[in-house]
Amino acid sequence: MAEVLLEAQGVVVAYAGQRGAFGRRQPPKPVLHGVDIALERGETIGIVGESGSGKTTLGRGLLGLVPLNAGSIRFDGQEISTLDEAAMRPLRRRMQMIFQDPMSSLNPRRRIGSTLLAPLKLHGIGDHAEVEARVRAVIERVGLPPSVLERYPHELSGGQRQRVGIARAVVLAPDFVLADEIVSGLDVSTQAQVLQLLGELKRDMNLSMAFISHDLSVVRAVCDRVYVLCEGRVVEEGRCEEVFQAPRHAYTRALIDAIPLPVIDPQWLAR
Repeated sequence: MAEVLLEAQGVVVAYAGQRGAFGRRQPPKPVLHGVDIALERGETIGIVGESGSGKTTLGRGLLGLVPLNAGSIRFDGQEISTLDEAAMRPLRRRMQMIFQDPMSSLNPRRRIGSTLLAPLKLHGIGDHAEVEARVRAVIERVGLPPSVLERYPHELSGGQRQRVGIARAVVLAPDFVLADEIVSGLDVSTQAQVLQLLGELKRDMNLSMAFISHDLSVVRAVCDRVYVLCEGRVVEEGRCEEVFQAPRHAYTRALIDAIPLPVIDPQWLAR
């Protein structure tokens, strides 16, 4: 049997209500309603749904960045939903995130080299020579020249910034990476290059990934299984090809019917 690396059971999240015009706080707003998800080691799952379906909240919950109102999240057998930040810190090295907008997630006042050095220093990994060598190796691994390390984020293209975001996520050699809409702002050719890179890194580093996206063709190409979210609930789950070829839920069928699904060969992405 495959080993489950990350598992969410009965996850409920509700955000505090905002204050109205007369200062009265509105009732809490439920976002997730008893969500169950499991990720096997070395697997990539897709999390899809319309805007507001709870995809990003679920992703942040899996990383322990959003407090739960109910339910549990276990990472490598350890319950993490009740841990404080100090207890979570050792696990942060093993759980990383690639953000949708690399421009807003990269410090504009830091050179790229400094940005990539920061997590290694934070976790006390190696001496200066070792971490510098590791940073140079990872920037080369994501297909960028060493000169990028001396540049600032605004001096790079969107595709280059996203590669830097990927480098920052994998420089710590994590077990789990959450990718949140990471190709939505890129042109089609750059999307394909970034997805190919992720496929190579997954294979070479034995990464487990959760891929949040509204682009169903991308999810179909890069994911092993898919979870379909509708108004904070999982309405369908299964192997990608099974779900896309024979969706059981009306919401899933509506999503598939609404978006053209060009066939992208997963073998091409893995080359």
